[in-house]
Amino acid sequence: MPQKIIGTQWNRDTRNAINDNDTELFKAVNNISGKITDEIYAEIRSDVKLDWKEPVNTVADLPSKAQAGETRMARDTGKVYRYNGLTWVEIQQINATAITEVDERLQGLIATKETPEGAQAKANAAKDSALKAIGDLETKIYSDINEVVKVVERGSNANGEYIRYSDGMQYCWAEPFSQTATIAAGNIYRSELQTWTYPKPFAKLPVSVSAQALSYARWADISGRPGRESASIYQYGYTEGTSTYTTSVSAFGWWK
Repeated sequence: MPQKIIGTQWNRDTRNAINDNDTELFKAVNNISGKITDEIYAEIRSDVKLDWKEPVNTVADLPSKAQAGETRMARDTGKVYRYNGLTWVEIQQINATAITEVDERLQGLIATKETPEGAQAKANAAKDSALKAIGDLETKIYSDINEVVKVVERGSNANGEYIRYSDGMQYCWAEPFSQTATIAAGNIYRSELQTWTYPKPFAKLPVSVSAQALSYARWADISGRPGRESASIYQYGYTEGTSTYTTSVSAFGWWK
């Protein structure tokens, strides 16, 4: 609103014109004050802004090219400097002893931590040690004939299965045939005599042989002394029986 001219007469119009001019004047003053306050606040904020960067060792190490507000500490003195756009200005001094102590402790802890390379080297060494121990044990086992018994041969054929041990013992087993019990033998009945040939022969006598009939109504037994290569087997029953039942046999003795 334009300024109103004040006349010489003291009347209602004159007083209203004075009041209107005062109102406009106060508005203008307030607007100017607000603008000044905002500008000053922005300038203050710019002047006190601290943009913390990595510390330097000495004041001489402060970079010559920096952005206004950059703030760094010099480790040798513990002083803090801020770049104001033209030069570095000291703004504070910090007792860096505690920080240095913490840093030293952290560095000490880091130094004791295992690196990936070190851990891998230890793992490789442990693996090599374990493999060597296993190899040494195997060598001892297979070279100490008298103390450790191990399997040296095993197999099967049409006559059954067998296993041979390092101490010279051999075991054989089979279900080689089925038998009836139709021949009277006193008060019981027996089968025809059948011969079981061992899957592997024995080196010497005696050879121990066991036989059984796979039925609750029958039993089996050897006939005579077993030989090094075979044994003769009968199957028996209390009653005559034409049904055939499997005969299971086993033998053990020396193979060397």
